[in-house]
Order: sequence, then structure tokens, then C-alpha cells
Amino acid sequence: MFDKFKRSSAAARLLEEALYEQVVNELSQSKKRNGLWAKALADSGGSEDKAKSLYIRYRVQSLKDESEMAEAIAEQEEHQRRQEEWQRKNAPIIERKKRVDAAEAILRSKGYKLVSKGTFWVIKEPAGGRQRIGSLAELEEYAISRKR
Repeated sequence: MFDKFKRSSAAARLLEEALYEQVVNELSQSKKRNGLWAKALADSGGSEDKAKSLYIRYRVQSLKDESEMAEAIAEQEEHQRRQEEWQRKNAPIIERKKRVDAAEAILRSKGYKLVSKGTFWVIKEPAGGRQRIGSLAELEEYAISRKR
């Protein structure tokens, strides 16, 4: 476990070094984020040298923040994609259950009891009879005929 921590710490330090290098490259190309530069100037009391040092620190943190936000957005998009995939995959099952529940509600309101037997249903009638139903269409038809 300690080795894993050491590796992740080393990776974090190398990443941070790369971010500092990126900021130095931005500055050498005269690219500055005006909002961060203004913050650095304000926090430095107007000292240009101190502002540059603060700006570098702020910009590195800004890059880290951007990376975290991008990761969070990617995770959110992946979660949404998985959720949509699950719904698409399970839509027929959900629709079938809704139809069975609707038929069962009709039958129950008339005193019938619906019992699932895996690939078919048995309907226990109020008068004591039993009816074997083999398909969803047949179940719906039976329920509608008892609804009247």
C-alpha cells in the first residue's frame, strides 16, 4: 500500500512539474489570463515580481481545476450514457411489467388473483375456478373481458 502511495505521489509531482512548465511556456508567449493576473497583482500589493510568482501558482491551480472539472464532466457523461443504455436495454422488460401490472389491477378489482408461474400465469377466479394464460396478449384480453 505504501508503494502505491509513493507512486501516486511521484505521479502527482511529475504532473505538477509539467503544469509549471506549461505556465512558463504560456508566459514566454505573452499569454496571460487577465483575471488571474489581476488577482495576482491585487494580492501582491502591486509588486510586478511578486505578482508574477503568484500568477504562476494561481495558473497551475487553475489548470488543475480545469482538469478536475473535465474529469467530473466526463464521469457525469459516462454515468448518463450508462443510464440511457440501461433504460434502452430494459425498456421492453419495463413495458411488459407495466402491461402485466395493468391487467392484474383490472383482475384484482373484480376479485381475481393473478399468479405468475414463470412462462405462464394462473388466474384464480372468484368462484373458485382457475384459468391458465400463456401469453401477455391473452392475459390482457382476459382482463379486458372481465372489466366489463
